[in-house]
Amino acid sequence: MRKYIFLCLFIGLGQLLQGCSMDKMSFSSGDNGTGTGGSMARFTILGNNLYVVDQNNLRTFDISRPATPRPTATVSVGMDIETIFPYNNNLFIGSNSAMFIYNLDNPAQPKRLSVLPHITGRGCDPVVAQGNYAYVTLRAATAGCGRRLTTENVMFVIDISNLSNPRTLKVYAVSSPYGIGIRGNALFLCEGAAGLRVFDATDPVELVQKSFLTEVKSYDVIPLPASLLVIGEDGFYQYDYTDLTKLQLLSKIPVTK
Repeated sequence: MRKYIFLCLFIGLGQLLQGCSMDKMSFSSGDNGTGTGGSMARFTILGNNLYVVDQNNLRTFDISRPATPRPTATVSVGMDIETIFPYNNNLFIGSNSAMFIYNLDNPAQPKRLSVLPHITGRGCDPVVAQGNYAYVTLRAATAGCGRRLTTENVMFVIDISNLSNPRTLKVYAVSSPYGIGIRGNALFLCEGAAGLRVFDATDPVELVQKSFLTEVKSYDVIPLPASLLVIGEDGFYQYDYTDLTKLQLLSKIPVTK
């Protein structure tokens, strides 16, 4: 329960810090000016619409009047839905078994464009996107992500240049992947108790690992233009990631039981 509370606070913190300089940035989470959340979020806001995923459905709410939100649609997605990530007027939804892409040309009625099943089985599945590529992690675990039907811990690089036909380009073996984040040429992979892995994504497919922070138990990230927000087991961390080979800790907000 504590981790879910962390994630909700984390999303709000990311929105607050991004909102401080909206005129200077382009958001990786849809360029909508509303804010951004981590890759393990189960809800997101785009303009006057709130999108929420439960275990099977994508639910849409009109929040143009915040005091009286109005449900506008319930779309059946599939089984064991876990995460939602907005990018370029689309929603990328992660489940135990697949990545789904929904278009928002009609914001109140999301339309499915495609589904890409995992090639290795079922597992935990956050997803982020940037440019023509999406990144999906798949974790072999039982707690918090349904049935354990895979023993592999991997990160997929997916070609989304054709949203109706996404293709897996490369699979990286990793330790214990949780949340993932990308901004510009920097990609961050949370590995739970193992730490935080940092990649140079100048080549979006051929990633180059630049550092691995083992001193922080990381579960999700929000890359902002000037800093990286990390949710850890014991609180929130903020890093300067100007040098990907040596992230500098700027601050920490401890959270204890």
